[in-house]
Amino acid sequence: MSKRSQAWKALEREAAKLLGGKRVVRGDYGESDVDVRIEYPSLKVDCKYRQSHAHHALLRGIEKKYCQSIGDHAVLVTKHAHQSGCNVTVSGDLFGILLDALRISDRLRQGDPALFADIAMEISADGNDLIDDVKNLTWRDT
Repeated sequence: MSKRSQAWKALEREAAKLLGGKRVVRGDYGESDVDVRIEYPSLKVDCKYRQSHAHHALLRGIEKKYCQSIGDHAVLVTKHAHQSGCNVTVSGDLFGILLDALRISDRLRQGDPALFADIAMEISADGNDLIDDVKNLTWRDT
């Protein structure tokens, strides 16, 4: 197996872990399918491994210039001249945190009685990482 093949497979595994999903393993690459499935079928996850992506450099520039405090997160909004709408790029870690918040919100709306027990288990298993993540996600008026 080539190093490049190993690299994109590793990226798919990393994405599946980060997003709490499952990597889609295909035997026939002629069939079109996503790379990772998560519990929100409307979110289509496709992984692209390249030597470089232009927006990565832009996101790193935002991080260097503005993200000076713990909990600061870079958000890149881009649009080309004739595009309808815009695109938003965030780090995988931030997207994972936001996806976890969406999962918790869904469970709250559904009145899931096990939600708080699950959160307590997550907190004890992660050594308070979840609490730190939530504390670090602060919305400020600017």
